[in-house]
Order: sequence, then structure tokens, then C-alpha cells
Amino acid sequence: MPAAYFKPPVFHVEIVMPESLHYVAEAEPWATYRLEDGSVIRVKIVMTHIHLEGFLPDGRPNYRINFQQIVDVTPGEHLKDTPIGKKEQTK
Repeated sequence: MPAAYFKPPVFHVEIVMPESLHYVAEAEPWATYRLEDGSVIRVKIVMTHIHLEGFLPDGRPNYRINFQQIVDVTPGEHLKDTPIGKKEQTK
């Protein structure tokens, strides 16, 4: 028996020349995660460009958005003085 498949709906989009839009960032918050080893990882997404590429049949705008992912890592206290890739020397 052939596997069932999902056929996505077809959207007809009015094609126009992409128009670059000016924007103002109202907020660009960091998401903060504390790991069990004491490290803290912060991430956020910053939008770099937005273009209006047309409109969907129901009138909603169709945007192309470019963004950058920013990651900040603060190691836990016990990891700060540990050289990476260096094995402990035994005497």
C-alpha cells in the first residue's frame, strides 16, 4: 500500500518588485539559558532587512525577512580557567 502524502495548498501571490521597507526595532530582547554546568547562553535574533514582495489572495502582505542570530556564552566559574583541548598533565 503506498504511503499517504500531504499535498500543500497552492497560494497565488501577486508578484511585485520587492520593496525594501524601513523599520524601527521596538525591542530586541535576549533569551537567557543557564546550563547545569553554570554556563549562561544568551541568544537573540536581529532583523537586518525586510522586503514587501506582494500580497496573498486574502490581502495579507507577503514579506521576505533577513535576520542575524546572535549568541553570547559565559562559561561557568569552574570552566573559566580550563584550557580547551589541553589534557591535564600528570606528574
